Amino acid sequence: MPVPNIGLEKSLGKIRKELQGGLTDYDDGPYTSDPTSLEKANTYQYGPGLNVNSGGQSDLVAPHGMDEQSNYNQDAGNTGGGTSTGGGGSAAG
Repeated sequence: MPVPNIGLEKSLGKIRKELQGGLTDYDDGPYTSDPTSLEKANTYQYGPGLNVNSGGQSDLVAPHGMDEQSNYNQDAGNTGGGTSTGGGGSAAG
């Protein structure tokens, strides 16, 4: 399940769960193993990086907001060869 539409309540931990990708989705409950940063979430530093096949992508520019991830789906268009970019690094300061 992708992140809910703009205007609907969102959870930062659940957004991270969606960004982690793999077998996890937004509706699988919040990510709780480590702290989650809104800046890191909106610059795709969690999981495999930005899925360019998904809508609802962040503009990557501060200030960051929860609605930047609305409709984002880490698994969109993934038929075994999905495309991601970024991830794992640190935000340019």
